Amino acid sequence: VVMRENRLAKFGWLLNSRKRVLSALEPHFRGVPPERAEEIFLVCENAHNWKAMIDLVRDENGSREHELGHIACPALILWGAREIAYPLETFGQRFVHDIPGAQLRVLDDCGHYPQEEHPALVVAALGEFFRSLENQAENR
Repeated sequence: VVMRENRLAKFGWLLNSRKRVLSALEPHFRGVPPERAEEIFLVCENAHNWKAMIDLVRDENGSREHELGHIACPALILWGAREIAYPLETFGQRFVHDIPGAQLRVLDDCGHYPQEEHPALVVAALGEFFRSLENQAENR
């Protein structure tokens, strides 16, 4: 499930297997429960979803990065400390720099999928973020 552009990329969704999806997830998501791996496989199996993922990887080098500065709503960027696909120093820090007023929260013991690995940490971070927005609104 390494999504690299090649002449068969448009058929990539046909080439996936449950085993390949699980092996691709493993470095990013510790202890993937089998039922969750199955759900993720079904997402990858869908041709439209697969095309969207291929498009995302093709844009990895930032043809849309100029759009970050146009984000006008409060933004909380949650980043797993063990993220290996998109390093914090390269991507996370850039998002915080380019999105006006963005806040960054690095979650320990999380990789690419903090919402899957430690949902309670994500819920707590979101709760704190929303409370801070409420406090800001009350103080205006």
